[in-house]
Amino acid sequence: MSKPPTPSEEAAVDAPAPVAAADPAGAAPATPAAQVPVDRTAARRAQRNRNLILAFSLLAFIVIVYLVTVLRMGGYVAQRPL
Repeated sequence: MSKPPTPSEEAAVDAPAPVAAADPAGAAPATPAAQVPVDRTAARRAQRNRNLILAFSLLAFIVIVYLVTVLRMGGYVAQRPL
């Protein structure tokens, strides 16, 4: 007759086992991001490119909203009685 498992044993059974990432080449795991040397010029260039893409996207959205608004108002909006 076996005794019932303790709560810590139950937790150990229920918790998934940690899985190490398998590297096919057998290399050592990568260093944490905080320790990776950063090329500041490349990082700034990438940030500038992301900012430009965001600016152009925002500008395109504004133009689309403006055009849809003008089209929905119709062509005779300037000739309507005030």
